[in-house]
Amino acid sequence: MLMNPAILRRHIHIHRVFILLVLLFLGLPVSSSTGLAGEKTTGVKRLSAGELRDVVRGNKGKVLILSFWSTLSSVSKQEITFLNELYGAYNGKALEIIAVNVEGAEPDVIAPFVEMMQIKYPVFVGGDDIIEEYDIQFIPVTFILGRDGKVQTKEIGFGEETKPKLSKYIDKLLAEE
Repeated sequence: MLMNPAILRRHIHIHRVFILLVLLFLGLPVSSSTGLAGEKTTGVKRLSAGELRDVVRGNKGKVLILSFWSTLSSVSKQEITFLNELYGAYNGKALEIIAVNVEGAEPDVIAPFVEMMQIKYPVFVGGDDIIEEYDIQFIPVTFILGRDGKVQTKEIGFGEETKPKLSKYIDKLLAEE
């Protein structure tokens, strides 16, 4: 679990250079618009706090998981794997998962990571306004919103004990009409 996303911004340059070096080492051409030349973009977009509020309102009637994460957090990577599993298991049910990267990177920097992790749900990049609005102090942090759009629970961090707890909570909320 990483503390305060603002601190992560100091390390983002190193992270970008590392990704670039890995891609160059692998002999893959780099493009600033799609991550890799010739590959389809993942659709990662920047989102303001107001736009995130609109996304939440647009998902009323569904159980919504909001995951705030960073590519620099190994715990976030574990959570992404679990959320991919959830996304597949609850496909066709009234559950939506939305991930917001809050490390301060641009969407084209996050896109290769999204492809590498094979993230199946929508991914956005958020800024300080989202960090402030959701009072994000640690990464990852996950909010589960009920069908009414209100926060039902907040989970800081992620571990093996988190999986059954989140699954049980989601099942409970999905059972409510």
